[in-house]
Amino acid sequence: MLTLSNTLICLLIFFGVLFIGYLLGRIKIKGIALGTSGIFIVAIIAGCVIPKESIDITTITKQLSNVGLALFITSVGFTAGPMFIQNFKSKAFKYIAISVIIIFAALGVAMLIYALDKNLDMPTILGITMGAMTSTPGLSSNLAAFEESADIIQTVNAIAYPFGVLGVCLFVQIVPKILRVNMKEEVEKISAPKEENVEEKETEGKEKKLITFDRLGLCVFSLAVVLGILVGALTIPKIRFQLTITGGSLVVGLLFGHFRRIGRISLEVPKLTLKVLKELGLAIFLACSGLSGGLKFIEYIQIYPIYFLYGALITFIPMLITFIIAKIFFKMELLNILGALTGGMTSTPALGALIEVADTDDVGSSYTSTYPFALFLLVLIPQVLKMFV
Repeated sequence: MLTLSNTLICLLIFFGVLFIGYLLGRIKIKGIALGTSGIFIVAIIAGCVIPKESIDITTITKQLSNVGLALFITSVGFTAGPMFIQNFKSKAFKYIAISVIIIFAALGVAMLIYALDKNLDMPTILGITMGAMTSTPGLSSNLAAFEESADIIQTVNAIAYPFGVLGVCLFVQIVPKILRVNMKEEVEKISAPKEENVEEKETEGKEKKLITFDRLGLCVFSLAVVLGILVGALTIPKIRFQLTITGGSLVVGLLFGHFRRIGRISLEVPKLTLKVLKELGLAIFLACSGLSGGLKFIEYIQIYPIYFLYGALITFIPMLITFIIAKIFFKMELLNILGALTGGMTSTPALGALIEVADTDDVGSSYTSTYPFALFLLVLIPQVLKMFV
C-alpha cells in the first residue's frame, strides 16, 4: 500500500507539473510555442483540480516561489552585468521613458475603466492593475494602502494575474513573427563585441590566478543570493518601498556580474551554471505561481468574469502603445524594446520567454534597465491615489 504525506503529495504534484508543462511548451503552432510558460498553464489547471480540502499546497508553493525568483533573477543579473552599465549609459533616457510610459499607460487604461464601470472602487481597480502587471510589490503596496479591502484586492489580483503572465509571454513571441524579422540579425544588433580589447589580453594571465571557491561557482552564487535577500528586505518607511527579493537579487547579481572580482577573489560563475540555475528558477517560479493562482481561479472568475477582460486590457494596451513609441520615436532595436517591455511590465516569466525566443541572455540588460523604475512607480501609485479617495 502506497502512503504519502501531504509534503510528498505536493512534491509529486509540483514535479508532475514541471514534466507535463515542459512537454506542452514544446508544441509549436505556426512557429509559436509556449516554451517554459507551458508550465504556468499546466500549473493553473492543476491548481483548479486539486482537492483543497485534503491537500495543502500553498505552504510549499510560497516558499519555493521565492527560491525560484532568487535563482532566476540572480542568474539574469550575473549575465547582464557586463553589458548593463554600457547599455544603460547609451540609452538611459529611453529606458526611463519606457518605464514611465508603460506604467502610466496602464494606469490610464485602469482609470478609464474605473470611470466607465460605476461598480468599481479604487482598491479593486488597483488590484486588477497589479495583477495585470504581475507586480507582487505593487499588490503589497495596494494592500497596505487599502487594508480594509484586502479580500477583494487579492481576489481580483488572482483573476487578472494569469493573463498578465501569459499575455506578455505571447507578446514577445508573436511580435517578431508579425514583423518577420531575422532573429540572428536582431541578436547581432544588441550583442556585445566579440573581439578582445587590449586590456583583456593583458589581464588574461592574471585572471587565471584569481581565487575561486568551487568550480561550479555555487559558493559565489549563494553569497549573491544571501546579499540579494538582505538588500531586498531594506524598507523606505514612509512609502513602504522595498526592492523585495526580486529587486535585491537583481541589484546584487548585476554588481557581481559587472565587477567580476574583489581583489584576487573571483566573483564569476560559469555560464553553464547560470544557464541551469536560470532555467530551474524560472520553472520553479512559474509552477508555484500557477498552482497558487489556480486554487481559486474558477471560483473567482465565475463571480467576476468581467475583471478578467479588464486585466487583459490593462496588460495588452500599454505594451502596444509603448512598443509603437519605442519603435517609431526612439528607434530602438527590436530585442531591446521587447526586453525593456518585460522589465516595464515587471514580468519575470516574459523575460524567460524572450531569452528563449532570441536564444541570447543579452536581452536581460534591457530588462534590468527598466525594471527598477517600473517597480518603484507601481509601489508608489497606490500610496498616492489613496490621498485622493
